[in-house]
Amino acid sequence: MDNRFPLKKLVVVIEDDAAIRMLVEDMMTDFFSRCVAFPTADEGLQYLASVQGVCDLVIADYGVPGALTGADLLKEVKQRWPGVPSILTSGYASEVIEIPPHVLYLQKPWSMEALSQAVRQVSFNPL
Repeated sequence: MDNRFPLKKLVVVIEDDAAIRMLVEDMMTDFFSRCVAFPTADEGLQYLASVQGVCDLVIADYGVPGALTGADLLKEVKQRWPGVPSILTSGYASEVIEIPPHVLYLQKPWSMEALSQAVRQVSFNPL
């Protein structure tokens, strides 16, 4: 199996926990050219709008501070830029939160291997 990811440009990460945000940012930077990370979905959406949604992947935590949840952000991403692969993470059970259509859900706590597999899945087989 080819372990390389098809992503070449940019990953956007939304995570309010600084340690997790830095871990994901470092991991994504190892795999891809660039990664930008934000502590709120509001900041992430503002950034995505400024680049017209040009990115290869958005990874968002559900429970971030601000007006938008991670799920709200990914709904907006799917409406504006439907081709952008997206992963929603949360410590809440998937039955408790609303997962937007065409978004992969990854339950916390996740392992680096589980995140890597999720990224691979949405990259090679977009939902």
